[in-house]
Amino acid sequence: MRVVVDTEQLDRAILGYLARRPASERPGVGTIYVKVVLDEPSPGSSEQRGELFLSMPYLQADRSMLDAAHASIRQGFERGEILGDQLARAELAEQPGQPYGHEDDEVGDKLLTLPVPITVEPRE
Repeated sequence: MRVVVDTEQLDRAILGYLARRPASERPGVGTIYVKVVLDEPSPGSSEQRGELFLSMPYLQADRSMLDAAHASIRQGFERGEILGDQLARAELAEQPGQPYGHEDDEVGDKLLTLPVPITVEPRE
């Protein structure tokens, strides 16, 4: 049976990781939303590629806060501190995509979102 990464669990793990950071290492003050969307693995591979979307309410949006969250999450993956027991590999791109504003029905607010390419591979 093919093992795939549970994106909801990954969302929660990333949010938990950000919340556990010491105050001096947190990206800033405010609400950050995390959503991971992954493609199905290619045949013969367990690697999944997709996007990590880091968002915050548009009116309090601070691009530097999203960039700091990206850097912190990237470091957490490199150190194996985010689902390290379940992921054989997790990488965030060094350079995120362009941020964009949009209405989010799930949150019920306008958000500024920073998309970041992500690659994960579960432990077998």
